[in-house]
Amino acid sequence: MARSLARMLVLLAGAAALLTGSLPTTGVPPADAASKADHASAAGKKSKKKACRATKKGPVARTPGYPGKCRAPGTKIAPPMPSTSLSDSGKLPDLLVDDAGTAHIVWLSEGGTGPDLVHYCRMKRGSTSCDNPPATATMFPSQPSPQFNEDHAGAKIVAIGDDIAILSFRYPNVVSTPLGLSSRNLYLWISDDGGDSFSGPALVGDNEPSGDAEVFGTSDTLRIGTITDTRTGGTFFQAILPGQYSGTQANLGEDGPDRAYSGSLATVNGLPMAAFSSLDGQTFIRQWNGAGSPNDTANWSISEMTGREPKLAAGPGGAYLAVRDAYYKPVKIHRLNGIQPAAGVTMADTADVGARDLVVDPGGTLHFAWVDRASGSEGEVRERRSPDGKKFSSTRLLARAPGNGAIGQLAVAAAGDGGGFAAYVSNGSVVGSGQVLVAPFGRQQATGLPGLGNRPGGGSAPGTEVSCQRIKYGAVEMLADEGCLLSASGKAAKVSEGPIRLNGLEIIPDAGVKLLLGTREKTIDSTGRVTVQLSNGGDPIVLFRGELHLRLPLGAAGTKLVSFDTGSFPVNLKGFPVQGDIDVILREDSVEIPVSLKLPGFFGGLTGNAVIKASNDHGLEVASMQFHVGALTVGPVVLKDLDISWDGSSNWSGSGTVIVGGARIEAEIEFRDGDFHRGFVEVTPVPFPGVMLFTDVYLNSVSGGLELGPLVIDAGAKFGFQPLAPDLYLVGLNTNLRISTRPVFAIDLTGYGSLAGLPISETKIHGDADGYFSYSSKGEIDLGIVSASNEMGGFIDAARGLFAASVAYDGCVGKSPFKICSGFDGLVSTKGIAGCAYGRIGFGYRWGKTPELLGPPSCDTGDFEVRSAPLVEGGPRAGDRSITIPKGLRGATLRLTGDTGSPSVIMISPAGERITPLAPDPAGQQPVTALTGDNQTLIGLWRPASGAWTIENQPGPVITGVEFARSLAPPTASGRIKRGKGRSRTLVFKATSRSGLRTTFFERVGVGISRIGSTTKAHGKIRFSAADGPAGKRAVFALIEQDGLPRVRRKITSYRAPGPIRPRVRGLKARRKRSTVSFRWRKASGAREYLVRVRVSDGRNLQFLIRKTHLRVGRVPKGDRIRITVLARSKAGRSGKPARLKLR
Repeated sequence: MARSLARMLVLLAGAAALLTGSLPTTGVPPADAASKADHASAAGKKSKKKACRATKKGPVARTPGYPGKCRAPGTKIAPPMPSTSLSDSGKLPDLLVDDAGTAHIVWLSEGGTGPDLVHYCRMKRGSTSCDNPPATATMFPSQPSPQFNEDHAGAKIVAIGDDIAILSFRYPNVVSTPLGLSSRNLYLWISDDGGDSFSGPALVGDNEPSGDAEVFGTSDTLRIGTITDTRTGGTFFQAILPGQYSGTQANLGEDGPDRAYSGSLATVNGLPMAAFSSLDGQTFIRQWNGAGSPNDTANWSISEMTGREPKLAAGPGGAYLAVRDAYYKPVKIHRLNGIQPAAGVTMADTADVGARDLVVDPGGTLHFAWVDRASGSEGEVRERRSPDGKKFSSTRLLARAPGNGAIGQLAVAAAGDGGGFAAYVSNGSVVGSGQVLVAPFGRQQATGLPGLGNRPGGGSAPGTEVSCQRIKYGAVEMLADEGCLLSASGKAAKVSEGPIRLNGLEIIPDAGVKLLLGTREKTIDSTGRVTVQLSNGGDPIVLFRGELHLRLPLGAAGTKLVSFDTGSFPVNLKGFPVQGDIDVILREDSVEIPVSLKLPGFFGGLTGNAVIKASNDHGLEVASMQFHVGALTVGPVVLKDLDISWDGSSNWSGSGTVIVGGARIEAEIEFRDGDFHRGFVEVTPVPFPGVMLFTDVYLNSVSGGLELGPLVIDAGAKFGFQPLAPDLYLVGLNTNLRISTRPVFAIDLTGYGSLAGLPISETKIHGDADGYFSYSSKGEIDLGIVSASNEMGGFIDAARGLFAASVAYDGCVGKSPFKICSGFDGLVSTKGIAGCAYGRIGFGYRWGKTPELLGPPSCDTGDFEVRSAPLVEGGPRAGDRSITIPKGLRGATLRLTGDTGSPSVIMISPAGERITPLAPDPAGQQPVTALTGDNQTLIGLWRPASGAWTIENQPGPVITGVEFARSLAPPTASGRIKRGKGRSRTLVFKATSRSGLRTTFFERVGVGISRIGSTTKAHGKIRFSAADGPAGKRAVFALIEQDGLPRVRRKITSYRAPGPIRPRVRGLKARRKRSTVSFRWRKASGAREYLVRVRVSDGRNLQFLIRKTHLRVGRVPKGDRIRITVLARSKAGRSGKPARLKLR
């Protein structure tokens, strides 16, 4: 008994708290607890009632366990906002509402013995008074006979671009016009500052705008069209240009003199459309065809239908016609297709319609406002709205005249958000004078847009809505956009027939659908289909279309308000499909919506993860429209830390990093309508040597384009291989860089630059994922002792700094008088460049050193020795020398140095034979040959006789030094490969061994080479690991260098290599703790990094690229399923078999 009593007291206390609109401040669970409590309330106890459905088909968003309410209770129509009196005696008001929501109103007052006055009022949202200067409050044209300065048509106000135009027609005073005297005169005032001042009036035409006035044309040729209502002879249209006089009119009713009633205008596709009726109950619809003059009836098309008292309206939603079949018949609204009306929709309670108006606001909503005289409610203005002219809202009150006076002379206008003003006359009958009033309706918050004349608008500040528009409890705030919420009869509930805002969500019911807002039960129900969307003034983001049946017992921050199933209603976030459910999380007066965005196919199923924020004050926060992609791998290329933001239109753009090898390249990426649009890459200039791509390979000053799907980079760049000195590479290029990923990864460079300072052109370098490069170029070499064009082809092993290329020369070695000019071959290495013609003469150039000649008679010579060569006694001249040649030489080279140049000599053999040296002959060896260099002459002795040779100095430079070198046999190398375990291999080699000679072995891998090892020994073994790369047969080469200069490159053997390195992850384990899941695995051999893919059942598809062997993933509550895949990646971006794990 005591327990039951205590329980009853707790329930009573809770009910009291709810009735007072507050919750206890103690004992309230925190956000997470509140979320659990709400979830438990929603899903724990199942209602015994069967879940209701208001529609037979379509999605339903429902709190689990809540059956919902599908029938709307009876309600009382909500009272309108109070009207403001503008004048106690006036008539024929007209108005426009600008983008700021500001009303610009004109009306007339009869002048009696003086002129009729035009009155102007500018009234902002939230205001009850006019704020324009007194100087613009009243205006009239100056005419003789003031008592006849009368306006019977009523002033009209329109917006021409950013200007305000006011029209007033005067009759019967006769005044001078550009075409002569006239008693029918139309005057125009213009304001370009939003109504602070007006210029004019200017006399612009002679047509009476008793029916309507409308602006038409393009932005550079705007005109004002006017049309008559009830004029003898027909219905007359006149087009005028501001500041110009028009004296011609088009009689649109020329085919019958009684086609003269209810003239109405609208602008459709920039062209004026007119509607009017005849006495026999026919309505005519006409439109100017855009050709010729609009003041010529022949240029107007025509259609006809049964009906009276037509009224046109047009805007972004289309063109519409309100018409009644006959007197005391209800009004029908027809959507127009061109000038052809579709079937009409009958407006209830309009059989005895009084004043009425039809407008389309800039947001595309059609408003039909009228006074129903039959119900005895002639003191009220009623309104129904429609987005398409097919389905209309229920009736609401726009205005109620003070003292329930009869309303006439109604004019209505609204801004793009649906909020507007109704101007009317109370107790003024059809055209008589009475009290002029204006009433606001719909949304009256500030639009945030400038008005005419770039003036700011007014409106109530966010959060200052009147109480009848607001429901607030916990973190929940519901606001009605269009007037007060209706009280349900006998129930603790409110009803809305228009849009509401729920913490930033816009909930818009379809026509005829009502929203039931349970203030006691904390529920939200719809009696049909609604649209739930986010908006910030542009195209909305629709999250759901269907029925809503939601229950929020607490409404605390952190609560899941609703979960929308994108399987039943797909959602597109400005081009990107949303993957998984959309959970809407309540925050104080706002919502947070974590979403996973499905990215284009190139991203391999990855999702971009965003948290969208919206509030009632600001709508969708554009700054929250951004998503992040951790890592995308395409072979060895990584697109990392991609942060993309929405720009408010159809574009998403942002930045990230493209990682190629070791180079981090800044990237900018833009998406349009969910697809990749364009991208840019850049490496800003950095100090020499640049940004490392691979070992000894650098990029600098990269700037160009990025494509995705497949990934391609096309950019200008500076490329360098192996820095030699400040601002000098072994290979340096100004190049076009292209990195592609299909069919395989490739780096291609084409451009010009230098080889250790020597100019090269038409250079092409092709690289693969393993850091191997092939190389080709053309160039010119001019080192004094050699001048030749050349074509090179070779390879780069970036990882080990090895460069080897063969060269084909076409040019000359040596100088006159002894040089050879022909084609010859050579080699390039990381240490220098060399060439040898016919095996007899050549040159060598160690990078950065002095070039030297080789031979004759052979390019292979030993070290030069300074030999004693005394002057020959009794010689013919000073400088003669003698040298002793050892026995049995293959050949010998004498290097003679002159005092002022290259000495000229005659050689005298030990037998006394005088031999004049000749230039080397490609056809064969001569006994004595010569090659001329800088201050040097090289003498080649082929198989010379042993003994003393005399060097006879000829006229010219005097010999100052003699050096001697033996000719050597060309070096050679051979070898074979012995297979070991795994990737282990052994090279067994033989090679020429002598002073200054080094042999380097390398294997061909893919497009490049990989160094095996080097030696100076004559034979031996070198153990090595097969380089990472494709499987198959690989050639092994030997590069032999003499004193650092490349001399011979030859293939010595081959072997079959295993496949590429593919590291594999093992030992993957997972642990869940609260809403965090931790993963761990063992380090994989050969792995540089790990690619971790995580799929969560909430739609997230994440990817991480890390070097650690553990990872944590958050926001995975109990019940969410998770899949993880871990791949180890080698330096080349290759992976072995993945490790996988599932958690439930």
